[in-house]
Amino acid sequence: MGVLLLAACDRGGGDDKKPAPPQGGGRFDAVQAAPRKVVDERGFCEKTWPADGPTARKWTPPPEQPLPAGAKTAAPGEGKRWTYVNLWATWCQPCIQEMGLFSRWSDAFRKEGLPVDFQLVSIDAPEAADALAERVRKGLPGTVRWLRGADDLGPLLDALGVERTAAIPIHAVVDPEGMLRCVRVGAIHPEDYPSVKALVGG
Repeated sequence: MGVLLLAACDRGGGDDKKPAPPQGGGRFDAVQAAPRKVVDERGFCEKTWPADGPTARKWTPPPEQPLPAGAKTAAPGEGKRWTYVNLWATWCQPCIQEMGLFSRWSDAFRKEGLPVDFQLVSIDAPEAADALAERVRKGLPGTVRWLRGADDLGPLLDALGVERTAAIPIHAVVDPEGMLRCVRVGAIHPEDYPSVKALVGG
């Protein structure tokens, strides 16, 4: 029997609450969600990598499958741009709540002349195809990708430098040269914008 490659949804709340299981079921979903992880005060990124040198880490987009029928997504921008990668799922409530924040950030980056694409990588199971299609039809602030299968999730988490038990949402920032520069596990907040702006504008 193969290794179970699943990620839980970080549902927020304090340590005194038991995590609730994710909704939707399927091979991508965990038995229960992990408690909210508090990010330390050193900054937005939990892990960082340099742009070059022996410890630099090249980002390779994960294998994907076509979106469900009727679900059309925005195309990425042209030219060399920063890419904000977000791992999410339709059953992950904090993930859905962050979409409005991404939309505001995207508008703010555009107004400030910062070329940033949002790439939203769904880890939804095939059984959630209808829910994913509906969410895409409602509109999402970026290019939506659908991870090819459960066997691809573990290697994707490895590529991001996080544990295979890490909870979504997971955030990564990739520079215009395709190098992974920053990873954060867990929910984000409006006050994180200056840190991300400094990263992509530096």
